[in-house]
Amino acid sequence: MEFLCSKCECISDFPTRENQLQGEVPETLTVNPFDDDPTNWYKIPRITKIDDTKGSINKIESAQKYYDAGNCHKNHSEIDLAIQSYQFCLDLDPSNTRARYNLGVLVQKQMESTINVNLGNIKLEQGDVESAIEFFIAAKELNPTNVVAWVNLGLIYQYKGELEASLLCLQKAISLDASNATAYYNFACALHDSGRLVEAISMYEVALDLSPHHRDAFFNLGVANHELGREKKALQNYQKALLLDPSFEEARQAVQSFRNNDNPSFCNEGNQL
Repeated sequence: MEFLCSKCECISDFPTRENQLQGEVPETLTVNPFDDDPTNWYKIPRITKIDDTKGSINKIESAQKYYDAGNCHKNHSEIDLAIQSYQFCLDLDPSNTRARYNLGVLVQKQMESTINVNLGNIKLEQGDVESAIEFFIAAKELNPTNVVAWVNLGLIYQYKGELEASLLCLQKAISLDASNATAYYNFACALHDSGRLVEAISMYEVALDLSPHHRDAFFNLGVANHELGREKKALQNYQKALLLDPSFEEARQAVQSFRNNDNPSFCNEGNQL
C-alpha cells in the first residue's frame, strides 16, 4: 500500500518502522504544513542512509522532515498517516516534544473514534438507528480515515433509502481502503438498489476478487445478471453461492427456479457491517 496524502505526496514509498530504525528514509518528502497551494510545496532531497559516524545531526534533521510530513497529513485530516509520521520522527529524535504532543492528541482522537464506532454498533443492535448515525458521524469527524465508520454509515443510509448519501459514504471508504471487500460489496448493493446494474456487477466482481468466498456477493451478482437477461451467468452465480453455503435457501430456490424455467424475483439483503 502506498502511503500518500490525498492532496500532496507527503511521503513516497514509506518505509516500515523497522527499516526506519535501520536508518533508511524515503526518496523524497513533499511538504508544506500551512499552504494548500501546490506551487508553494517544496521537495526535500533523498537521504539514502543516516550516517551514525557523523553524529546525531543527520537523525535530528531527518526527524524534522517526518515531523513536517506529520503536520501536513494532520492538516489534511489524514490521521493514520500523521500518526505514522510522528512515530518515525520520535524513533529518530525522542526529544521532539512537539511531535510527542501531536502524536498524543491524534492517538486520543483515533481511540475516541473507535469508541464511537463501537457505541454506534451497539445502538444499531438495539434498533436505535438515529443514535447509531450520530455515533458514526462523530467517529468519522474525529478520524476522517476511519473506514469502518464510513462503511457503517453508508449501510445505514442505504437501509433508510438515502442512496446518494450511502454511495458517497461507501465511495469514501473505498478511497481510504481499496482492499476492503465489505466496502465494495455494500457499494455494489447500493448501486443495485439505485438501478445501476452494470456498475453494480462491476463492484460485486471487485468484492469477489478481494473475497472469493463471499456467498452474498455471488448471489446478488446472479440477481443483477438475471435482471439484465444474462441467464447463463446468473445461474452460474447462484450455483457458486449454493456451493459455498449448501444451507443458503435463497440460492437453492434460485437454482431450482431456473430448472423449472421460473424467474426468481428476489434479491438477498445480505449487506454487511
